[in-house]
Amino acid sequence: MNRIIYNQKNIKRLFKKEIDKMVYGFYGAGENKIKLLRIINSMEVFRDNIYDYLYHFPEQKIYLMYDHRFALWSWINEIKNEEFEKFSLVHIDTHHDCSEDFIEERGEEFFDNLANFKEINNFKLAKYKTTKKEIDLIGCGSFLGVALRGNLFECIYFFTRSDNASSSYRECFEACNQNKFCNTKVEYHERENFKRLKEILETNNNIFLDLDLDYFTDDLADSKKVFSEKKVFKYFNLIKNNSKNIKLITVAVTSNNYMLIKNQFVKYFNLEK
Repeated sequence: MNRIIYNQKNIKRLFKKEIDKMVYGFYGAGENKIKLLRIINSMEVFRDNIYDYLYHFPEQKIYLMYDHRFALWSWINEIKNEEFEKFSLVHIDTHHDCSEDFIEERGEEFFDNLANFKEINNFKLAKYKTTKKEIDLIGCGSFLGVALRGNLFECIYFFTRSDNASSSYRECFEACNQNKFCNTKVEYHERENFKRLKEILETNNNIFLDLDLDYFTDDLADSKKVFSEKKVFKYFNLIKNNSKNIKLITVAVTSNNYMLIKNQFVKYFNLEK
């Protein structure tokens, strides 16, 4: 494996020793200062907080991140403009991560300036003005709404584990299927449906897979209660056995409570040094 993961402790030593060679970009200041490194053929984003990161493993076709919104950044850098609506996305997550972007112009604004947002500094810092305040243009709870509005995928399959899709969201998903908001088709599952997931991964050869490890929470009211190792590996096996059909995998570790599952994922998919 040619993948090297550096931890917070030796980041400063790295910068002092090979700063000219390694540094790809900087942004932020003080506690929010982020250092973006390109190391060999991999990428890492670090903040002063060790839990803020974005790793790229080209050989395994995997992006591993803490902030889930970087999944969108990964997709637009992997999908060429002429390939929009060619791939399908499988989104496995406790949440749908769509926010209210169906009825906002946020998605249109993003894709009107797509080339600009392929630069990660611009993606990270971009803001959107609402009637009340200025917020991040792309948020961890809204990035999929932006992808929908911009017709990035042909179809998005949602596999969630909560009732957080209110009737208004169901109406929006149905509107997508009627081409009212976008051209992207939507299939939505509010409860675990391993059989359907298996069918999709085995029969579709143009898949982008997006996984939030919070999906493996046994008790949605208590994120510390997670699936058994056997059940987690059932999903990992399914993904690995269908890797030939999956063009890219984005994985979010959105809570420190899921670090055990993250470590299991890292080992299972050979992401260690």
